[in-house]
Amino acid sequence: MNWITSHSQVDEDVIVGSRRINCLLFVDDLVLLLLASSQRGVQHALDRFAATCDKTGLKFSTKNTKVLCISGKPSQCTVQVSDNTLKQVVKFMYLGVVFTGDRRRNKEYDTRIGKVNAALRKLVISLVTKREFSNKHRKSVGF
Repeated sequence: MNWITSHSQVDEDVIVGSRRINCLLFVDDLVLLLLASSQRGVQHALDRFAATCDKTGLKFSTKNTKVLCISGKPSQCTVQVSDNTLKQVVKFMYLGVVFTGDRRRNKEYDTRIGKVNAALRKLVISLVTKREFSNKHRKSVGF
């Protein structure tokens, strides 16, 4: 994958902080983030990536590939590979982090708060239902 990404890089970079970035690669199944400042740039980067995959014999699955367009306002981002239009999504979760197209963090915060609430709920239920704890101990921790 390192060879494929290094041979499919495009000239356009996106500045993140003080760094110039044009591709981020995370290996789980495979999550490839193509960074470009325009839809045309994303299409060009994806075309080069797909062509490089073809050269190595790897098949690019258009069925399992999704596009998340990050913009300040809702926008349609039509990207194609081999005459197949890729499905656009409005949010994407990776490693517990929610990425949204509108650049807002509300959904990310809501997701994290929900996870904390679920963990606390499990903890409370396990404490309340344990026979080892007397009513006196439950009251001392607020149950």
